[in-house]
Amino acid sequence: MPSLKSPLPAIHPVRDVLKVIFETSGLPADLPAEIECILEVERTFGEADWEAVAEYLNPFDQTTEEAAVVINRALIGALKATPPHPSVSGVQPIANSILQYRLRYRLVIDGEGAESYTTSSTALAWLAGSSYLDNGIDLTGKAYLFQTTKPLSRHYSQNEKILLSILPLSTGTATLAATINFTDGTDQAGNVALGALTANRPVAIYYGIPAVAKTIANIEFTITGLTGTAEKLTYKLISRPAKAQLIYANSLGGFDTLALLGKNESNHTDDGQVFEGQLLDPTAFDEGNFESFNQSSSDSFVLRSGFMGLKEREALKDLTLRNQAYLMDALDLRKLVIENASYQLAKDRDFFYSLTISARFAHINHALSRS
Repeated sequence: MPSLKSPLPAIHPVRDVLKVIFETSGLPADLPAEIECILEVERTFGEADWEAVAEYLNPFDQTTEEAAVVINRALIGALKATPPHPSVSGVQPIANSILQYRLRYRLVIDGEGAESYTTSSTALAWLAGSSYLDNGIDLTGKAYLFQTTKPLSRHYSQNEKILLSILPLSTGTATLAATINFTDGTDQAGNVALGALTANRPVAIYYGIPAVAKTIANIEFTITGLTGTAEKLTYKLISRPAKAQLIYANSLGGFDTLALLGKNESNHTDDGQVFEGQLLDPTAFDEGNFESFNQSSSDSFVLRSGFMGLKEREALKDLTLRNQAYLMDALDLRKLVIENASYQLAKDRDFFYSLTISARFAHINHALSRS
């Protein structure tokens, strides 16, 4: 009977390779032996409604009596992070970015199952991976993780909507402790009750700045009520207002925002084909005898970030490589497709470290449909 050489990791960022090793003993020398492995993932976290998402049939090495199966790509396809909606106040769960999974496996000899399936213990698959700015993810001793790949000390513009993605690493009743620091050296608490949070169940919240009578210098965020060390996230106010704002998925399975301060462009494109076949007679002279069909139209943009720091610019690789981006339109989100992007590193009398994005909406209007 085969067994796992090492237990499944308690939680694994599936954008990093996950290879599991099966081992056995006494393989027949004259017959091919393989491991049949079925990967199952929950449809809903914690409800044990298992669904098979991949099946593998990999050979055993006759010398080592081991077989390897790489499962992270199938797990990536089974996970999906849905952005929190700006029209919803309070805490929103980020469903399906962390789910339980398990393996069912058995020995196959000469194409026939040699035994019944063994079911492994469960583990957590996390829609995350090592970021572009560091070499790994360390959750050791932390109470929570701000799921952001941007610097923990960053700028925000006057009218930017602050989005916080949070991964609790312990269970408890939590509070978002916000300290609003003013330019005159005083401060004010702007705390928000997050309620009961469960370990490894990501949440997000849009933070609304309370009414203040002084000029804000910065806002510092930490979370209390959870066991472990606390991260601090600092937003420093800049005077320029944002002309638009993007929300995009990042490599930690959460969502970041990008305030667009530079000059932006909007374009409209129509497309279609001409049907050259003759129309049935009789046709009126002013109608002609052929017409177009499959007409479509789409809206596209050129978006510019304006100045940003180098570390923040590097973090925006998540925006272009993940390509799950949304334009905030009042209290609605409109999905975009990033067509290309370029980073400006230096130019005389212009912004350094700016980002220019060409994008279009992820829907096209057709002549026969309002989609």
